[in-house]
Amino acid sequence: MSEIVLYPSNWLYNAGVVGFLHSLQEVEKIQVEGFLKEDGTVVLPANLFAQLNWDLRYFSETRLAAITGQAKIYRNYWQPSWDKSAFGAYVAALENLRESSLHSCSVCGRNFEIPEPHLQALVQRFSFLKTFLSGVSTFDVRLNMMLAPSIGEFPNSLWNLRSGSCVCPLCSFLLVHQHLSFLELIDSDGKASTSVFVNAPSFKVMWYLNRLVKEVYSREKISFVRELLGVSLIEFAMRVNAQLGMWTKMNIEVVSWKRDGTIDFYVLPYQVADLLLDWRVASLLSDIGEFSVLKMVLEERFYEIVELGEKIMAIGIKRKNEWGKQEKAYINQHLRLSRNKDRPDNLVNFASRLFSLYALIQEKQGVKGNER
Repeated sequence: MSEIVLYPSNWLYNAGVVGFLHSLQEVEKIQVEGFLKEDGTVVLPANLFAQLNWDLRYFSETRLAAITGQAKIYRNYWQPSWDKSAFGAYVAALENLRESSLHSCSVCGRNFEIPEPHLQALVQRFSFLKTFLSGVSTFDVRLNMMLAPSIGEFPNSLWNLRSGSCVCPLCSFLLVHQHLSFLELIDSDGKASTSVFVNAPSFKVMWYLNRLVKEVYSREKISFVRELLGVSLIEFAMRVNAQLGMWTKMNIEVVSWKRDGTIDFYVLPYQVADLLLDWRVASLLSDIGEFSVLKMVLEERFYEIVELGEKIMAIGIKRKNEWGKQEKAYINQHLRLSRNKDRPDNLVNFASRLFSLYALIQEKQGVKGNER
């Protein structure tokens, strides 16, 4: 197998794949965009695993995944007493992966395996690898302390309420990168209250959307998931050359992992995602730049866009010294950007853009109505 094709699956697996791609870019400085295909898959060269800097990745002071002993997420994935070079040999052996039809992995739905001759060669060199391979072939705390069951004891709530589910060697490796896909949102007391990951039926969409979510958050510090996703979709429409089908637009979701361990899912209505991913609508919303208007679109309160435009226009046609206290309060309530509200002509231009936005939305809705 010269190439390994990965297909989108459940959110945890998808986060593992996206996290692994991030690690390739971070550690090995590989431009991973070439691995992302238009059909939503990721295609990895099999010999990639032999090129990984496993010591820097998992055992150095700057490691990107803590896997040894009492690690926070991947508890006892690797024992401190084990020779770490054995892990390097195991990772390199993944280039020999073959897909088997005998069993089904509970994570990816397929089953990759290391061929028996290569497996035996590993175990002959490092006998304890037999214990390691047996341990990570079951979904328990070694693969996720917060989601999985204790070893052989409490059932998990993610897969069939069983105390463990079969995991193939590829997934047991990819899953230790899932935390790299999540963005931590900081609450008012300066603590990370929630971690978010954008899941979708396409790895290309996930790669760019999650990158944009992190970029938008670092710039705007938006703490509301819906608005964060909305702005990121706008950026995606304007900056990424990708045509998304209906199925993808319907299934873009945000996975929110809260500090108390609860997991929530947020999905934008299809018609809203369709609007935000339209380049013309996205460009106009970006030009408008007001969260109050974005919120109207996200909540499908489209006619309020016209109402806001009419009231702003009525104020804008007056001289600034003629604005009353209530009019000034109305402007400050709905507009935050100086470029939109400082002068009467700014208000008029802003109102005109609102009318254009509403016309575009009506046009999009009209097209959909005719298609039905």
